[in-house]
Amino acid sequence: MHVLIEAEKDMERKSNKFFELFTVPRNRRAALASFIVMFMYVTYHISLLFLACSTACQATIVRRS
Repeated sequence: MHVLIEAEKDMERKSNKFFELFTVPRNRRAALASFIVMFMYVTYHISLLFLACSTACQATIVRRS
């Protein structure tokens, strides 16, 4: 039992969570999916912001004319 506990402690010391993010297939797929979702979320909100700004600018130009 003591040998197993020591082996587990060695694994904890040697493990690098950032490295595991790209080497473990499940983690790699989850990271890719998260990146895609975040990218699409930001892209959607930026497009809404640009649309709102362009609409406001057009309304201002029409009022000044």
